[in-house]
Parts: sequence; C-alpha cells; structure tokens
Amino acid sequence: MSTCVRALTALLFLAACGEGQAGGPCSYAETRGTVEVTALAPSGAGCTNASYRWTTGGPSTFLAYDELRFANACLDSKRIRVGTEFKVRRRDLVRGTCTPSLHTPLEAPIEACLCR
Repeated sequence: MSTCVRALTALLFLAACGEGQAGGPCSYAETRGTVEVTALAPSGAGCTNASYRWTTGGPSTFLAYDELRFANACLDSKRIRVGTEFKVRRRDLVRGTCTPSLHTPLEAPIEACLCR
C-alpha cells in the first residue's frame, strides 16, 4: 500500500512540474498568411461565424479551414462578406498543451471586430 502511495505521489509531483503542466508554458511557431471568408452564419449574441480558407502563399501553399467570430455591427462597416480577404498571423503550438492554433487578423480594424 505504501509503495502505491509513494508512486502516486511521485506521479502527481511530476505532473505538476514542467512539461506535463496543462495550459503552459507554451511556445508557438508563427506564420503570416491571407484569409478568404468562405461563408457567414449567425451565431447569436450579436456575432456571426465567418468560415474561411487560410493560405500562406509562396511555393508551398498551405490551406486551412476554420472560423472567426465577428461582431454583427462590423460586417457592413468593414465590408466583411463572402470573398473578403485580409492578412492574418497564424500561431501553431510547438510546445505545451495550450490552444493548438491561433489566428489573429493583422489589420487593426478587422481585429477590433472579433467577438471574444
């Protein structure tokens, strides 16, 4: 019984330290690319989901499909509609257990329109 308790204590200690810690510390690799809005769908609470296609451009184009949530009030004022393109920063998790991929618009007026 005491061997089990010691083993469990050791595992808990290791899980609480360093690499096994949920949520961090985390490191990301950054890539810049372009988003093209492919669909818009109301999501409630004054927001709309914008599905998009993300590309890095260049010789080996990488495509990713995902969603951003925009405030409805910004859709017309910032001309966000199907086919709209804007620059983004994509951050992909390389260390830790945080959010696997983050997309952030690089244009301040677009970034300010995101629902949080």
